[in-house]
Amino acid sequence: MRIAVTHPELVDRLVLMAPGGVLPEDAPPWPVGLERLFAYMASEKPSREEMARFVRLMVFDESLATDALIDERYEASLRAHPELPVPPDFGDMTPDLARITAPTLLVWGREDQTVPLTWASTILHGIPDAELRVLPRCRHWVQYERAPEFNHLVREFLHGGATAAAPGERRAAS
Repeated sequence: MRIAVTHPELVDRLVLMAPGGVLPEDAPPWPVGLERLFAYMASEKPSREEMARFVRLMVFDESLATDALIDERYEASLRAHPELPVPPDFGDMTPDLARITAPTLLVWGREDQTVPLTWASTILHGIPDAELRVLPRCRHWVQYERAPEFNHLVREFLHGGATAAAPGERRAAS
């Protein structure tokens, strides 16, 4: 979002998957997913068990939270950036959303417990040419949990297909 605001000439289309960067007035208190993430980040010695709890919260279908995925995310987390404050503060982009000129696709899992669907409205109404697609029975990791649908939506949008309206054309919300 920041690049789309500061260098709009570099962004032809923008896809945002339940993004951060916008802090609704009702937060904090944080949703459970962010609470778990921040607690994990603040831990002096993160545990695989805590990562497993976090990963299971990222998906609606917990069978997708395999041991291999949990191990992968745990190992990656150990290489993370310890210099980040907890919670991270990248700034609230809400005042700048209207400056995003690129057509924007927002994709959200309806049952997201990390960046709740209720937070989407700030971005949807803030970016002049934004549309929202919500996938049911899905949490925060839409791109993982519902990969075929996510890839289809993004591909069509980026190529100006069915989910993307022509310039000046109104879009129907789903």
